[in-house]
Amino acid sequence: MTPEELRERLEKSKRKWRFTDAEMLTAVGHLATHGYVTRLKTSQGEPRILLAPELLNNLAASFVLEARRHAKGLGSLEEKKLLAGGYPFSELEKVTEAERAIPLDSAAVLFLEHNVCFRETDLLGNVYLVFPELINLKRPLDDDGQPVEDGVAYTASGAVENVVVGYFEFGLA
Repeated sequence: MTPEELRERLEKSKRKWRFTDAEMLTAVGHLATHGYVTRLKTSQGEPRILLAPELLNNLAASFVLEARRHAKGLGSLEEKKLLAGGYPFSELEKVTEAERAIPLDSAAVLFLEHNVCFRETDLLGNVYLVFPELINLKRPLDDDGQPVEDGVAYTASGAVENVVVGYFEFGLA
């Protein structure tokens, strides 16, 4: 929920509390320190408060498991499909459609901020969250059944004399 929604909930309770927004957010910070709530932010930087912090932990674990199951072994999730709720995460079964987007978005932001994954765009414009540690793609085999060796390419710019000198300096002649 947003900080405003939390304030509304607290004000509707039977207790007659009086507190400022800063005091409320300080209390939320203390609760977050001890694991009772989690402070989140969306990809647009909007603050959110998750009252069930175990949901985020379980959802993050499900992201990793889903990325590990990638059909081509690339250890990735399609971001558009992820944010649209296209992956079957059991943690979100009891969450309403409107509430589902926030933990998905926030978990993706946390993974990106902590460099657990990175964004990559393919030639068709599809954006993926790639988890490098989960890539289990094996090197392709050549016609003889041996692993293909990596090739090397050089790009040179500048005067032709520089290219020729560099050619001899690197022992390519």
